[in-house]
Amino acid sequence: MKRFNFGTFLVDDANRRAFEVCRDIAELNPIKPQPVLLLGDEGCGKTHLLYSIVNRVRAGSSKTGLAYVTAYDFPDQVRALIDDPSPVERAQNAILLVDQLEAVREWIDELEGVIRIFLDNRHTVVIASSVHHGRLHNLPKSFKDLLDSGSVVQIIPRTSESQLDLIRRQVRTESDSLLAIKQQEVDQLRAILQRTGRSNEIPESFEESNIRFEAERAAKEELARKLADTEQDVASLKEEAEEQANQIEELRGLLDAARREAVRAREDGASELEATRTRMALELEAINAAHRQELQSALREAKEAIETAHELQRQLEESRTDAKSHWQVARDLQQQLGSIQDESHEQSEKVTHLNVQLAEARKEAESSVAEIRRLSTLLEDANKELAGFREERATLADEFAALRAQWEVANRERDEAVRERDQLVGRATTLLQQVEERRIQIAQAEQEHHRRIGEMEKLIEQMTTSAIDPVEMERLETELSETKSALETALKSRDSAVAELEQLRAESGGIRQELETARAELEARQNELNESAEEVERVRAEVERLRGEADQTHAEFVRFREEAANERALLDEDKQRLAARLQDVESERDDLRARLQVKERHYDECETERDTLRVKLQSKERECDERERELESLRQEAAAQVAAANAQAGEVEGRMVRLQNVYDALCRQHHKVADQLAAAADVLTRLGSQLQTQDTEPVEDRQLELTPAFFENLANAVPLVNGPSSHSYVKLDAETGVVEASVSQDSPLENIMSPSSAPMGSLDDYEMYEGEGDHSI
Repeated sequence: MKRFNFGTFLVDDANRRAFEVCRDIAELNPIKPQPVLLLGDEGCGKTHLLYSIVNRVRAGSSKTGLAYVTAYDFPDQVRALIDDPSPVERAQNAILLVDQLEAVREWIDELEGVIRIFLDNRHTVVIASSVHHGRLHNLPKSFKDLLDSGSVVQIIPRTSESQLDLIRRQVRTESDSLLAIKQQEVDQLRAILQRTGRSNEIPESFEESNIRFEAERAAKEELARKLADTEQDVASLKEEAEEQANQIEELRGLLDAARREAVRAREDGASELEATRTRMALELEAINAAHRQELQSALREAKEAIETAHELQRQLEESRTDAKSHWQVARDLQQQLGSIQDESHEQSEKVTHLNVQLAEARKEAESSVAEIRRLSTLLEDANKELAGFREERATLADEFAALRAQWEVANRERDEAVRERDQLVGRATTLLQQVEERRIQIAQAEQEHHRRIGEMEKLIEQMTTSAIDPVEMERLETELSETKSALETALKSRDSAVAELEQLRAESGGIRQELETARAELEARQNELNESAEEVERVRAEVERLRGEADQTHAEFVRFREEAANERALLDEDKQRLAARLQDVESERDDLRARLQVKERHYDECETERDTLRVKLQSKERECDERERELESLRQEAAAQVAAANAQAGEVEGRMVRLQNVYDALCRQHHKVADQLAAAADVLTRLGSQLQTQDTEPVEDRQLELTPAFFENLANAVPLVNGPSSHSYVKLDAETGVVEASVSQDSPLENIMSPSSAPMGSLDDYEMYEGEGDHSI
């Protein structure tokens, strides 16, 4: 959290307004209206801005209260403000930061209460969310109205290319500034060395050497400080890497848990899907069995109907009523076949619907498996990137160790050169001191000699002007000789001093050359040190780049964690939906069990054969297709049989038409036969009268033997029923030729048959009977 600040936030046109608003909030500038909602996709920098506010406020003002709430962390101190808001009321300034509003599920009402406490006391509230509050179904209407009354600051997501360019530009700017500072220091050192090289006087060169030595020592201290900073940065990077490794381990644990939950959900879904599939297969087989039984019964009924139709066809020649009833039966059978076809179509639709549901369940399971595979791929990519980061870190550590070793070698060589330079400078200083002492002694001797010569000249002048005492003269001569000898000695000393000075000058020239050589070597060492410094800066830039990549990796890890949480929520929703679907399926199963109680024994047997049916499910599906084809063939056969029945019915109707024509012909003959019957009736009446006169028995109880003439009169008679005026009744014994006859108004004429039935035709051709109200054939 400490590494997030406004300086490390990458600002562009897409997030500039959010950056300025958060910076004003961190500087305790009033922002209206409240609350402020930061709206943007995941990874756009909302959490970075919230952490930046926290770090800026903590660094600048100790009297400002801070409260930070996330979707997974609601501190007890913040929760306690609902019961006791006095800390917020007493605070001069207070800021409430809420992150991941879209993921809050359990304590929405408490969060709303805390936000209202901050707003009622005119404090600042900043909320971050990746989903607009109008689309969040977990927020109540009062919470949404509260957010509508505030301000919404949207962060437009930038592309990966623009983000990469921004990072590169920032790194380039920082590296250019560091290189400019180092180049300025190098130019200053070169100017000092050039001024030292152009100097000819020994004291001035010594001062410049001291200055250059101080500059080198300052540069060395600066390099040591930078090296210490670099080591601290490397240590902090190691700590951050360890922290990120721990976070990766936590994320890996979360992903493993999510993977285990997904595997369990997939196994549960697979078992439920397998159970549903088995149940559907059993139900489908039961439906197919019932449908097969119905089809078999229908086929049996159709066969029976066909047999009945054949029987009716045989009986059509015997009874017209039977033909009509069988015709009605044929129509009923046709309707039953139509209803059977409709039921078969409905069963086919049910089977199709069940197959569609099974396909949807398979698609859902496949989508869950694909999502789990995607998460596994993301985890593998993250592990690969982490391994790459670790390899790069190891490589940089090796390079840094090598550079540090080179830097230590250069420091040792530089220390050797400095010691040699100090020795040379010490020797030069000693020689200069000796020369200066000799020069001072010579100057003092010359002054003393000049003083004595002056005194002697004065004495000579005095001698010329006055008489000189011989003693004084002798003394002066003695002093003069002594002075001359001293002067000669001084001259010799001066000559020897000059010679020594020349020798010292020659030695100082050699020392100067050695010093120039040492300067050249020092410049080379300085260049090497500069190169080492540049290498250190490059390593630091690389470390900064790795730190940025580590921050980006951390952000990606956070995003992965949020995605894992979202995936877990989606998996929970899918699990709940599957549970609801399972409940619906179980209710449907209970309904089907209630409707299929008569087949419980069959279900028990199928339950015992479940493992076998799982293996044979594919074959059963193929058998189902074959049965569908058989059903289609049976339908076609039934349709052909119905068509044959329709053809037979048409043939029967044709016969009926022909028989109607025969009936019409017979009706026309009725009048002729009626006359003949009337004549026969007269004959019978006369015969009855004659018989009455002979015997008292009734005519209808007498057996009369008729002559062949009587039968000739009835030769053209045909079976009659319900004559136009009356009914006649005649019985004939074909074997004996005895006729029992009666004429009555209400006795039906059932049958009249002549032994010579050639004119009437054969009974195989037609057959007549009396119906109720009309004549039927």
